[in-house]
Amino acid sequence: MEVLQQRENHMDRAPTDLSEALSAAANAPTALEEELARARIELAQTREKLGETADRLDLRDRELAQLRSSHELVVSTLDAASDGIATLQFADESIYYNIRFVELWGIPEDKLCDLDLKSLIEFQTSQVKDPHEWHAHTERRRLNPEAEDLSVVELKDGRVMERHVIPQRLHGRCIGSVITFRDITERVRYEEKMMFNHLVLENSGPMFWIDRATAALTYANPAACKHLGYSVEELLGMGIEDVDLDFSAADLSRLDDALEETGRPVTFESRHKCKDGSIRNIEVTAFRTEAAHRAMYIISVKDTTSLKRAEQDQKRQQATLKSLINSIPDRIFYKDLDGRYLGCNTAFAAATSRTPEEICGLSAYDLFPRDVAHEMVEHQKSALARLEESNHETWVSYPDGQRLLFETKISPLWDEVGKAQGVLGVSRNIDERKKIEEEVRRAKETAEQATRMKSDFLANMSHEIRTPMNAIIGLSHLVLKTDLTPRQRDYIAKVQSSGQHLLGVINDILDFSKVEAGKLDLEHTEFALEKLLDNTANLISEKSHAKGLELVFDVAPDVPPNLMGDSLRLGQILLNYANNAVKFTDKGDVIIAVRASERTEQDVLLHFRVQDTGIGLTSEQMSRLFQSFSQADASTTRRFGGTGLGLAICKRLAELMGGEVGVESELGKGSTFWFSARLGIGAVTHREMLPSRDLRGRRALVVDDSDHARAVIIDMLEGMTFLVSEASSGSAAI
Repeated sequence: MEVLQQRENHMDRAPTDLSEALSAAANAPTALEEELARARIELAQTREKLGETADRLDLRDRELAQLRSSHELVVSTLDAASDGIATLQFADESIYYNIRFVELWGIPEDKLCDLDLKSLIEFQTSQVKDPHEWHAHTERRRLNPEAEDLSVVELKDGRVMERHVIPQRLHGRCIGSVITFRDITERVRYEEKMMFNHLVLENSGPMFWIDRATAALTYANPAACKHLGYSVEELLGMGIEDVDLDFSAADLSRLDDALEETGRPVTFESRHKCKDGSIRNIEVTAFRTEAAHRAMYIISVKDTTSLKRAEQDQKRQQATLKSLINSIPDRIFYKDLDGRYLGCNTAFAAATSRTPEEICGLSAYDLFPRDVAHEMVEHQKSALARLEESNHETWVSYPDGQRLLFETKISPLWDEVGKAQGVLGVSRNIDERKKIEEEVRRAKETAEQATRMKSDFLANMSHEIRTPMNAIIGLSHLVLKTDLTPRQRDYIAKVQSSGQHLLGVINDILDFSKVEAGKLDLEHTEFALEKLLDNTANLISEKSHAKGLELVFDVAPDVPPNLMGDSLRLGQILLNYANNAVKFTDKGDVIIAVRASERTEQDVLLHFRVQDTGIGLTSEQMSRLFQSFSQADASTTRRFGGTGLGLAICKRLAELMGGEVGVESELGKGSTFWFSARLGIGAVTHREMLPSRDLRGRRALVVDDSDHARAVIIDMLEGMTFLVSEASSGSAAI
């Protein structure tokens, strides 16, 4: 515009300058006339050029006006667009945007006047949900400005916009970018909804779409294809009669009537024939809709084959259970929490002269006398309160005068979640059983009384039986001291030996009888363990030495030397074990060991073990030991005699002393018989076994061919402070 103004000012000054020149020429010589003519010609040409210039300027003004009008039209058009549009010029980073762009981004009016590229990017970054992704996208656009781009951006307020960037070109050169933003929030939500509906449809149960006009399948979801065994391509176009055995196109009118009558989906049962020929029971739910001006049935199917089969199985099981319950002679019933009968078997119903159907809903007060019913109800309440089984006996009187005793077991009746829903009762007539039990009890008492009488008789006859035998043995001993012939001495010696053997048998029988009769009392006196073992050694040493056996006593240092208890009975067990060990051992050792455990200030549990190297026992023989009148060798030609009562008496005596008995053995490798007894600890102190001071710490040599004897002697000497060496023979000792 400044150029045009200058041009107009120049045009205004040109005529004035020319007139002044002509006035000067009129006073000049003739030579100047030619110059004047030329000036006039130039003036005419100048005026012509000025006219052309004026025409061009007028054309330019009209063009500018037209451009202004076109620009306003473009701006108004862009402002009328539903998309937000912004342009970016690379040369000066200037931006242009329409009104919709401002509205979509919510740019405040006070920021529009100062809005440039940097502030716009900062504002947009503050509005998007993922600023990092927005910044990364902006950087990618900056590095590659000539590429077209289409993306989606989500704002913090939940709106979703589609962003489309198009390069702006002029004469083939990229001078900027045109960026359009479109609000696609509703479209995205619609698409998500459609996708959700599609996923629900594709993953729901079997579903078909049936065209009303053709009665053909127009859609089947995957579950429907799996249900029938067809592919989608095979199902589409098939008629309803091809898959449904109980429903055809002729039934569609009745379906329409039912839908119109109810105004909601209709459910009915039918059967489907699958591709493999199997028949499936189904439950159909159908409703009618319009799609593209065509009536369409939406059919959903529920396969009830397993349910039908389960119902049939349940009915069969119920029938079987009912038959089973009815076949039981005991009276069975079950009630609810209010005491009303839910059911019973025929035995219970017959006792009340009613049918099981008539009993349902009644209470005990409707069936039995009030006192009997009250007792039943109280027991049932007690079982429910404790939630556990209970038993009780009830006398029931009948109209015919019969009175019977019943034992009833009441149990809580649980539901599927473990909650009590009533009680289950089973009543059994125990009248006959009680009579039999009473008879058995009386017979048992009679037998026990007879046994006690026999045991009492033997126990009371102890002195009378032993006295003659002692006389026989004593007189035989005296006769042997007189002058006798060799034959007489042999006879009397045999009488004495037989008498001693018979006395041992009688003693075993009498002791066993006393134990059985409960008349064997244990003493509780103080005794020395050393004396007890010494007495045992004196009684069996002669027998063991006669057979060449080594008799070894092994007492642990922690065993109390003085004890409280019945030393006679303790020695009886120990002597029985030791005699058996010597009896069944031909060579080797017999070791008597004592150990202590479970010691307190008042008592101690002692373990006695008698180990031999004799014939040993089998497992079957060990199972018969410690039983009355039982021996390991039960044959009539057994080598070793005895009554078989010794070990049984030992077991009873050990139990009376708070212990137990046992045996460990291996055939051909010896046996170990053991017993335990709980004994009190005596108050008498025992002198410690120590040598004189000049012998303490000296060296000692133990020579013995028995390993067990050598080990025991070594333990004793080491306890006396000796430094012990050992040798198993005389030559080794030398």
